[in-house]
Amino acid sequence: MKTLIPKITLFLLLGYAVSAVGQSVPLDRFDTVSAASNYEQAIIQAREEIQVLIDGGAPGVSIAVGIDDQLVWAEGFGYADVEFKAPVSTLTKFRIGSVSKSMTSIAMALLYEQGVIDLDVPIQTYLSEFPVKEKGPVTLRLLASHRAGVRHYLPDGSDNFITKHYNNVVDALEIFEDDPLLSVPGDEYSYSSHGYELLAATLQEASGEEFLGMMRARVFSPLKLIETVADQTYGLGWVDFNGDGSWFGHTGGSVGGNTLFMVHPEQNVVVAVVCNLSGYLGANRNLRDIGELFLE
Repeated sequence: MKTLIPKITLFLLLGYAVSAVGQSVPLDRFDTVSAASNYEQAIIQAREEIQVLIDGGAPGVSIAVGIDDQLVWAEGFGYADVEFKAPVSTLTKFRIGSVSKSMTSIAMALLYEQGVIDLDVPIQTYLSEFPVKEKGPVTLRLLASHRAGVRHYLPDGSDNFITKHYNNVVDALEIFEDDPLLSVPGDEYSYSSHGYELLAATLQEASGEEFLGMMRARVFSPLKLIETVADQTYGLGWVDFNGDGSWFGHTGGSVGGNTLFMVHPEQNVVVAVVCNLSGYLGANRNLRDIGELFLE
């Protein structure tokens, strides 16, 4: 679990962003948290990369960079509401999509450290109502690493745009709980958002705490993430971006949202970029290079 520690500080850094914006002065175009002068050149270059998105048609983008537990830059670009010309500020909420998986994995790590869960027992130990699968036992460890064989969204996307609201994460399992596994658990990697829904439900039942309440109490509140809330209309893991262990994080896509989330554990640098247009961060293939600008 040691490898999760530098990543957990990421959300603390973003918590500082929330507390700092009180001194921000809204401008015609940007809302800014005062930038650290020693990163002035890096910020100028990073703004150019964000501008590529705005010039290309992104309604609004927000970015925050933290280094060594300090916020060094946060800024909003474009509009949160195009019709009313409401500018993006550092308090504007964006849908972060699958970056939610990273937050869920933090909750799992905390419960494991506290001895609440065993990562390698069948999930029915905690979630007895979930059907046992013919191909083998599903565990929290396998769910967290996308190796449990649980399917992702259907090819036609029909279960990615469900309008039914579920008040409890366990109830939402009805979408896929009766489907067979794609493979023997542990044999293959297959990215699965439904797998993380099952992980969240298992954490809820194991802890005895409603999932969103658990996230607020165990993750968001301790890290001062007072502006991080559940998106009640939409539904972690970590990716080695470069394959060399330098940058970890996750991307997130949702209806009306797109996110890039990066952590450099060795130099303790964090970058978060969010946009309010689905899939639009891909319009700038150099976006991940922003992190390199802030390395020593």
